[in-house]
Amino acid sequence: MIMKKSVVAIILIALSFSGFSQIKFEKGYFIDNSGIKTECLIKNIDWNYNPTEFEYRTTINSDSKIKTIQTIQEFGILEQSTYKRFEVAIDRSSDKLNKLRTNKEPNYTTETLFLKVLVTGDAVLYRYAENNLTRFFYNVNGSEVQQLIYKRYKIQNSKVAQNNRFRQQLWSDVRCQTITIEKVEIMDYFKRDLERYFINYNNCKNPDFKVEVERRNLSEVLNLNIRPGIGLSTTTLERTSGAEEIIEYGSMLSLRLGVELEYILPFNKNKWSLFLEPTFKYLQVKDKEASYTPPSSFSTVRTVIADLDYNSLELPIGLRHHFFLNDKSKVFVNAALVLDFSFNSKIDVDFRSTGANNLIDLYSFDISTSTNFAFGFGYNYKDVYSIEMQYQGSRGLLNDFVTWKSSYQSFSLIFGYTLF
Repeated sequence: MIMKKSVVAIILIALSFSGFSQIKFEKGYFIDNSGIKTECLIKNIDWNYNPTEFEYRTTINSDSKIKTIQTIQEFGILEQSTYKRFEVAIDRSSDKLNKLRTNKEPNYTTETLFLKVLVTGDAVLYRYAENNLTRFFYNVNGSEVQQLIYKRYKIQNSKVAQNNRFRQQLWSDVRCQTITIEKVEIMDYFKRDLERYFINYNNCKNPDFKVEVERRNLSEVLNLNIRPGIGLSTTTLERTSGAEEIIEYGSMLSLRLGVELEYILPFNKNKWSLFLEPTFKYLQVKDKEASYTPPSSFSTVRTVIADLDYNSLELPIGLRHHFFLNDKSKVFVNAALVLDFSFNSKIDVDFRSTGANNLIDLYSFDISTSTNFAFGFGYNYKDVYSIEMQYQGSRGLLNDFVTWKSSYQSFSLIFGYTLF
């Protein structure tokens, strides 16, 4: 019951902080349909998908206002991102295997979109992203903006083929003497490959060309964290055949040491991350008197004395979301699937008659574990120090046994230090 109340508390606290998720208003500009440029502060949510509107303020203390794609032809956040409005022909054919069509040709619709500028110069590269759709566009020397064509489609026997016409487009329209056909033929329809190609082209046309392309250093995308901690766990054993018997351990203290690798996802202002945390856990209990519920048919009053040695290497794989409070502080919530690998672990249970304290039965179980889920809520200071409360749901410990089952759950306090 304590464990269940704890996880509910974690969820409620996390929800209460969601309103404090801070995405800053940063220096930017917009150009309206009349061509008038206005400098302002734009709410930078680091759009993963291309927006159709944005929120801005004229000063830091003024009220927020909304501008939409109908009235704005361009907007940007200084030194970070630029979006330009175009009326373009876009192919929205699905790339999902079960929705592929047999027609290799694009199925165009004409739409007005904000395209994100990836590379500027004589040749400009743009991107449009929405849900599972990603399309790249380009123009050269102010020509009409066109989509770079890539499409997967089905052929006979349900095989999948690719229309890679974007390579022909590049060789025809974005071509320079330093670019060989071999370089074009090995290109993939990826942001990295296309950015590199357009930069090479612009450098070829203008040796003094300089471009700022969004890049993230390794230290900006990967964090290595040392995470020691202590935990309280509970374990229940239950006989599942014959007369029902239940053995309940009280709260038991355990130690843990984890090394976490965290990858910051490249959207939404670094608010989302994936993590992997190999963790060693150690739990040892000797001669502990457990709570015992005997079958109703038992006439002898019994005492249960139990020993527990549980050593394991956990491997949580999870997703984390950060809520920024200010430049130095943030809170976070996370959820993970926990793989557990136990070793040199067992449970010994002694049944003794009360009074004479005579041994009646002795059971010894080798621990064999299963997966479970973990949920956490924490605080991070200066991207260096952190503290987290973590709840792990029920996990079986006796998966190799038929007549006995068990459940193990824990609540941990984890301290973190970021090495880089």
